[in-house]
Amino acid sequence: MSGLLENRLPEPEYQSLKMQLQDALKTGTKLEIELNVFFPKHDQSRRINLLAQPIFTDGFTHKVVGILQDLSTITGRTEELHLLQFGINHAFSMIYWVMEDASFKYVNPTMCQKLGYSQAELLQLNLTDIEPDLTYEKWQQQWQLLKQQKNLGIRTQPPY
Repeated sequence: MSGLLENRLPEPEYQSLKMQLQDALKTGTKLEIELNVFFPKHDQSRRINLLAQPIFTDGFTHKVVGILQDLSTITGRTEELHLLQFGINHAFSMIYWVMEDASFKYVNPTMCQKLGYSQAELLQLNLTDIEPDLTYEKWQQQWQLLKQQKNLGIRTQPPY
């Protein structure tokens, strides 16, 4: 990584990326971050999305699979989606997306903090694991109702 990005990022941003990547390697958690990468030869910078997924088994990282995506040419609606994602990730409320089988597709950092789990741990659980009064059968009924009504508010007692 040092040869690729060290001279193309401002020093504080490079050091932050390096620490985040080291943390991802130690814990096996996915890292996704957007960077402004400067290319001196072309005298321009590009907005890059870096996604690194460590392959973590037996307590350590065996390898890392990653993607670099140039976001510089993407505008309009994508920028709005990035702002929305930023807002959800930094909200004071617990926000999560649940799939039909009650598994979590997404959990925001506030949910992780309030429930005392890492994001990776929560994504291995499902809604019935953290909601004591909810059975899988009850969830399936709620899911069918949601499919019919397209909008459904469900109030529960927070488990924290």
